[in-house]
Amino acid sequence: MKNAIIIIAAMAVGFGTGWYSRPLPAAEQEMPQGGMEVPVMEVPEYTSSYLFPISEEDYLMRTSAFGVRVSPFLQILSHHHGLDIAGAWRSQVVAIADGVVTDHYPPPGTRGPRGIIYRGHDVYGGMVQIRHDDGNESLYGHLSRTFVRIGERVRGGDVIGRQGSTGRATGEHLHLELRVGGELVNPILYLPDVRGRNER
Repeated sequence: MKNAIIIIAAMAVGFGTGWYSRPLPAAEQEMPQGGMEVPVMEVPEYTSSYLFPISEEDYLMRTSAFGVRVSPFLQILSHHHGLDIAGAWRSQVVAIADGVVTDHYPPPGTRGPRGIIYRGHDVYGGMVQIRHDDGNESLYGHLSRTFVRIGERVRGGDVIGRQGSTGRATGEHLHLELRVGGELVNPILYLPDVRGRNER
């Protein structure tokens, strides 16, 4: 009984002096990161003009997200500049919006004019890059086939290639990069949702 009275008295004194209820200093409330300003990325509104690069019927899963990951080649932390998604075997890959093809590497082993055999891009293998009408750019890598050429104008939904595992890839998938204002961004924030694929 004596102990209970001592505890109650101590709690009363504590609340009275602000042991439990003392507010944090304003600076700490405003800067919970210890005073370091952390930039907040604005999540864009759903961009209906962009299409998913693989049809919903063929889409299987997201295999690697944008951002820091363990490199499958070096086994160390590195920044993954795009979004890896897998569709059914050799799925068609489409342009996510209208634009002009600004770069193109036929997949390794593709035979060109006058008997030329292409080697593909060192990293992306078969690759297509498109500058869209809004100024943004998309890149599609590891393609097994490509159906466009530099300077060609494409419309959103046009088939530009087929999914593959060319270049530095450990399995068949599409590597998609998106640049907005010249900066690499997470493509998943700009693509329409497909079967609950997004994690926003």
